Amino acid sequence: MDRIAIHIRSFKKHGYTTLDEHMPKNHQFHNEVKGWDSDYYLRKAKETGPNAFEITHRILESRDFIEQAYRSCIGLLRLTRLYGKERFENACKRAIPASRVGYKMIANILEKGLDKQSDDDLFNSTNLPDHENIRGPEAYY
Repeated sequence: MDRIAIHIRSFKKHGYTTLDEHMPKNHQFHNEVKGWDSDYYLRKAKETGPNAFEITHRILESRDFIEQAYRSCIGLLRLTRLYGKERFENACKRAIPASRVGYKMIANILEKGLDKQSDDDLFNSTNLPDHENIRGPEAYY
C-alpha cells in the first residue's frame, strides 16, 4: 500500500487542514478561472463604498479558513446587484455597529427596508418607553 498524502492534524474542534493541490481538479479549476480570492471581494466591495468594504473585510476575517467566507461574499455581490450599490452601502452602514456580521444580516436589512431609515430613526427606535419597572440611574451607586 502506497501513502498518497500526509496532513497535519488539527486539534481544533471541527477544524481541518486543506492543501490546494489536494482539492478535486474541478475545484482547483473553478478557483483559477473565476479568480476568486479575498483581494477580489475586497476590491469589489471598495467599488461600492467604505461601509461595504468594512463589512466584507469583517466577514472574510471571521473564518479560520478564508475560503469558507467566499460563499457569503458571493451573496453580498448578488445583493449589491439586486438592491443597488446605494442601498447596499446603507445596509452595511447600519450593520457596522454589530459585533458580528454576516450575509444574512445584510440581506434582512435590505429585505425589510431598514437601509432606507434615517440614522435618527435608528437611535429613536431604541428608546424604551417609561415604565414603573424600569430603574433609572439613581438605582445604582
